Amino acid sequence: MKVLIDEGLSTLQQLGGIGYFSLTLWEHVKKYIECDITNYQFLKVLPRVIKRAIYSGLANLEPHKRKYDIIHYQSYYGPHFLGKTKGIVTIHDLG
Repeated sequence: MKVLIDEGLSTLQQLGGIGYFSLTLWEHVKKYIECDITNYQFLKVLPRVIKRAIYSGLANLEPHKRKYDIIHYQSYYGPHFLGKTKGIVTIHDLG
């Protein structure tokens, strides 16, 4: 099984709740199965609106590009089309 944790741009800012959760989850899961985490650091220099637009496109391409079995999204900006890849979305801070 091949899993991708999509941190949803949360590690581009000062590491906070969602970014820390994403990195910790990745550290634990990769001990047991093949697991990657996204790296959007190249978007850091762009304005927020452009970051979101590029992220949306990348989130829709990722399932097809690398052939993951499961992609775990840490942001509600998940993709519109996953193909055969299963997707999980964690929505943080609902309270």
